[in-house]
Amino acid sequence: TAHARSPAHGLWSSKGSTKRDDIVVVEVMTKHFDMKWWKKYRAALERAFSQDEIVVRVQDIIIV
Repeated sequence: TAHARSPAHGLWSSKGSTKRDDIVVVEVMTKHFDMKWWKKYRAALERAFSQDEIVVRVQDIIIV
């Protein structure tokens, strides 16, 4: 399951001007995390969206 939490905006300075970018956080929940697959997928997303870096954050949870 994946859903977009909320769009946000990022600002940074580059070559004397301010650049703006939209940021979307997507949450994916899975029983098993395949590090190799996610590294490849992240690289593909970076190319597809012309991004220097996309962050993939991994968090273990315990369901009681």
